[in-house]
Amino acid sequence: MGLRLHLGCGRHTKPGYINVDSFAPNADAHWPIEALEYPPGSVERIEAYMVIEHLEPGDALRFAINAHTMLCVGGALILECPDLEKVSRLTIAFIDDVDQLVGGPFGLRGFFAEPTASMTVGDYHKWGYTRTTMAALLTKAGFRALTFADGTSHGFPLRDMRVEAVKGSHDD
Repeated sequence: MGLRLHLGCGRHTKPGYINVDSFAPNADAHWPIEALEYPPGSVERIEAYMVIEHLEPGDALRFAINAHTMLCVGGALILECPDLEKVSRLTIAFIDDVDQLVGGPFGLRGFFAEPTASMTVGDYHKWGYTRTTMAALLTKAGFRALTFADGTSHGFPLRDMRVEAVKGSHDD
């Protein structure tokens, strides 16, 4: 069995994984994920829930290219993030509900992150994705087999998306 990486773990570490987070003291490793490198083909699974939107677009592409390189054939990259198409629809649906727009999970939080008094630079969203833009990013990184679903890791499938990108034997 190859390595399994849980990136941006926060307080939630996963047994059997190397838990990576630049900001979480309980993580196994404290590297920025866009600079993460393991030998080519040595990683079986990479999971990153509510992480990629915290990277600038160039860093997200570097991360995706590195992930593709590190994964073995048949290895999977699992990402979840707010789906900006869904977020936009929800924002319009709650346009007159200030409490939901400002404090709820279905308002501006999908664009910018959850506002708290203790936010750090790593907490803010630096970019956003729709299924189309996520597919473009992962295809540019070399992935060909992509499967999209509603995101469930944070309990908001109406707002979030999940993508599983599997490295094939004929990927670039």
